Amino acid sequence: MPPTPNDVTPHLPVLRRFARHLSDTQDQADDLAQDTVMHVLSRLDAGTSITELRPYLLATMRNLHRQRLRRKVETCDIEDLALSDPPDVFRQIACAEVRAAILRLPQHQARLVMLILHGETSPQRLADLTQARPGTVMSRLARARQTLKSELGLSANMSATTLFGSPDAH
Repeated sequence: MPPTPNDVTPHLPVLRRFARHLSDTQDQADDLAQDTVMHVLSRLDAGTSITELRPYLLATMRNLHRQRLRRKVETCDIEDLALSDPPDVFRQIACAEVRAAILRLPQHQARLVMLILHGETSPQRLADLTQARPGTVMSRLARARQTLKSELGLSANMSATTLFGSPDAH
């Protein structure tokens, strides 16, 4: 007999513990657990056949967590500003310069660079997302990197991270 929404309830303590293990804060853990339950309940409502509910719940949570990590953008709350050091103006300027240089790339190159910035690193996955062959993806990325280094005044063997300075310097 397929699971029902009521069958999810006994798994909530395990989900909460696992969410806490994956998350940085209790609020993030609560959100992750809630999103997992909502996702699985919507799948059950849609008629998805789930034979083993607990492994399905845990796999769903892992996948949602990974999606969040890929989409994670560094944000800053007002409260964090009051507790932190003053903003690093030079890093902000470097970020703006890199962002502007990416936007000047040809669209097919800029899209690949943006996908990588958002955590997609598999050449095959990039090829699937852009409907190009993996070899084409790699050559476009090589040309994009070369163009970015040239525009940002970096030598061929330098990394763009040198624009941001050493993290140990702060």
